Amino acid sequence: MRDAKVSMVTGVLPPHMAIAFHAAAHEVGYQPRMLSLAKAFAFTDAVGQIDQPSLALTNEVWWSPAWPFSSGYTSASSAQVA
Repeated sequence: MRDAKVSMVTGVLPPHMAIAFHAAAHEVGYQPRMLSLAKAFAFTDAVGQIDQPSLALTNEVWWSPAWPFSSGYTSASSAQVA
């Protein structure tokens, strides 16, 4: 990935594997600009272990209009948002 100049990595990894991947990549000089890893960054303790301030992190969010929740901003239900 480093030699191919891949700047974004995406996948599904639990937090401990995402942290291990990032550490191993950094060790060989590979520093992607963005990591989009489902499961990995849903909790702040995992995010805090990634020591690369310029790295963009994303996390998928599951959502359904059938869920019985409402917006904390607008009070709209999930179905209304859909």
